[in-house]
Amino acid sequence: MVRAYRRRPGAADVEVVFTRDHLDVVRAGSADVAVTCGYDELGGLEFTELVEEETVALLPRDHPLAAKPAVSAGDVAQEPLFRPQWPDATLDEIIDQVAMGELIVIAAASATDRIGSAVVAVPVADAPPTWLMLTWRPDIPAATRDEFVHTAKSVAAGRMVLSAPGA
Repeated sequence: MVRAYRRRPGAADVEVVFTRDHLDVVRAGSADVAVTCGYDELGGLEFTELVEEETVALLPRDHPLAAKPAVSAGDVAQEPLFRPQWPDATLDEIIDQVAMGELIVIAAASATDRIGSAVVAVPVADAPPTWLMLTWRPDIPAATRDEFVHTAKSVAAGRMVLSAPGA
């Protein structure tokens, strides 16, 4: 989405900040917008929904649940390696821990874009979908924000079409 925005005529400069504290950096003014998951803790911020994604369990390839076409949230919760709270680590670090057989997590399906052959994403059949959100402070200039939001929604809509069955 950032690449697509940067290609637009008149686009504002964009600096990407990698952090685990997306909402904190937006609230502090260190970032203007953030891509976040879900509606939790959005108080005082404005947001728009980008895309609804399937919820998956990230499992080591050799784990017994990895061979199933789908699992339940209860199946995952019973696993000793499962952590219900997202670890204090980057997505790449979490995927590495899963690959090493040290961790099982539940994530949005977009995380599967980053997994290698040692990790399997299995749909969690009874989990609600995960919403990817674009979040910003109310004081962000409307013209810049609106153009970025429009671009992000266009990119998200294109992703949905590309990932649809039979596409």
